[in-house]
Amino acid sequence: MNARTLAPLLTVMLLAGCSKSTPDCKGSAVVCGDSCVQLKSDNLNCGVCGTACAAGKVCSAGACAETCAAGATACPAVAPTYCADVTTDESNCGTCGTACTTGQACTAGVCSLVCAGGTTKCGSSCVTTTSDPTNCGACGTVCTSGQVCSAGACSLTCAGGTTKCGSSCVVTTTDPANCGACGTVCLSSAACVNSACVPLLISQSVVFPATTSTTRTGTLGAGGWGWFQTGDYVQSAFARTESIRQLSLNFLMSDATSGCAVGTTLTWAVKVNGTQVGTYSWTGGQATGDKTLAPTFGFAPMAPVSGTFTLRLEALTTVCSGGGSWNWKAGGTATVF
Repeated sequence: MNARTLAPLLTVMLLAGCSKSTPDCKGSAVVCGDSCVQLKSDNLNCGVCGTACAAGKVCSAGACAETCAAGATACPAVAPTYCADVTTDESNCGTCGTACTTGQACTAGVCSLVCAGGTTKCGSSCVTTTSDPTNCGACGTVCTSGQVCSAGACSLTCAGGTTKCGSSCVVTTTDPANCGACGTVCLSSAACVNSACVPLLISQSVVFPATTSTTRTGTLGAGGWGWFQTGDYVQSAFARTESIRQLSLNFLMSDATSGCAVGTTLTWAVKVNGTQVGTYSWTGGQATGDKTLAPTFGFAPMAPVSGTFTLRLEALTTVCSGGGSWNWKAGGTATVF
């Protein structure tokens, strides 16, 4: 099936003749083939789509092993064949066998509604506060009879190139509930682009980081200690022809900052092809062992350079002498779409 770029934000497939639709994965699940899987625990897709563990081994923290790694839960507990991270696994959320419903994601071991596409969670629903007359500008703000919600404010007419559909002002070129015309609804697995419903871009997950560390001592994942200085970084590069607009990281990093002053903020820049798209940080002055980091960053659509993207984490501050680990653990991932 040929792909066709209909807008800078999305790369789409022709609908005619497609026998399968792209899964709408939530939370930490990613698309492998036509299914949503957990790369940290799926025995058939361990760490990377299509990487299966040998007989007698299980997938834990994105790597094939003899037993479940520390922090993973064996589901079932007897003769385990699945090592679940019950804090993020939509099929085993909080406890083995507790599955989240459609539209929910598992966060900190609790199933919760996930709102996408710029919508906001109001109660048990995802709404567009810029145009919803019952949640105009904020949850619970209701426009009076005869008014419409336009640009997040109640008014008598629609402004800014929007179209009145019922009691709402919408942008029919991008509104999935009124795509091209009032009442034309896109499927949940599609978006409205240039007034047409098109399938969402399939996400891509890669191992991160995949190179040696540039800190003053040691090699990535070797188990030693060292401390970051400003400008140190780790990175990974991967091939991709489509643009990306979001990056989600999920990795373990040792925290041994007990030698730092309490309250010291340690900050790293997150860069895509040399452009900073955000930062992540934590407070030093303690020794907490392995620290799970899972930040997500959204940004303007970014094109690959010669068919390649380079992801980098770069230290913006120098960790105090005698504390701070540079050691990322195996099994980290980066997911883009």
